[in-house]
Amino acid sequence: MPSVPHTVAVLDLETTGLGPSDRILEIGVVLLDRELRQEATWQTLVQPGRDIDNSHIHGVTATDLVHAPTFAGVAAELAELLDGRVIVAHNAPFDIRFLAAEYARLGVELPAGTGWFQCTRVLSRRLLPGAPQRLADCLDTAGLGNDRPHAALADAAAAADLYRALSTRHGATQGAAGPLRWPSPVDLPRQALCGREETESDHWLERLSANVPATGVAEVDGYRRLLRGALLDASLSRSEI
Repeated sequence: MPSVPHTVAVLDLETTGLGPSDRILEIGVVLLDRELRQEATWQTLVQPGRDIDNSHIHGVTATDLVHAPTFAGVAAELAELLDGRVIVAHNAPFDIRFLAAEYARLGVELPAGTGWFQCTRVLSRRLLPGAPQRLADCLDTAGLGNDRPHAALADAAAAADLYRALSTRHGATQGAAGPLRWPSPVDLPRQALCGREETESDHWLERLSANVPATGVAEVDGYRRLLRGALLDASLSRSEI
């Protein structure tokens, strides 16, 4: 298997939407060595601190995120994972835009320019027959699959498979792409993955729900959990109705 100049981090983000006020709610990362062999994977849900009205796309609901960390809680660990690697994503400008916005909220600016990431969508359009663009179409053209589309880690793993195929079978190279180098030092808060930052609304809701005893009736307790999730994001998604 041919080697590449730099190790790789394949990234996929699921978000609450497409606009500037939308936030990341799931992150998947697949790390590849210079022979494009998988080294490790990393995944986390992220509490976006806002309503989620597109659960029908990615399957993540407010209930799933009750105990998820905020982006601030995973930012340092994610930065360490990505540092020193070429970042690869399908439709990379989308993922990089959201990543940059989240870090900017923490006072950290990503390096300017595009020299530290590659886009499998661009590579596929250039190298695969029929110039496919959607990840599913690119995978199908390359003879690959994805069992869980729109799950961040599954999409990252599928994009890693696609990048490997493009590199080994279709002549894709890293070209002028170089590794991401964070500003030094990167001073970011740390938070356990099982934790989350407390906001005023979380505070009273956590106290209120903690004082309500379980009924022992599965349907009733399940309904209460769904209600709590809906209160957190002030919205009922289709999966919660």
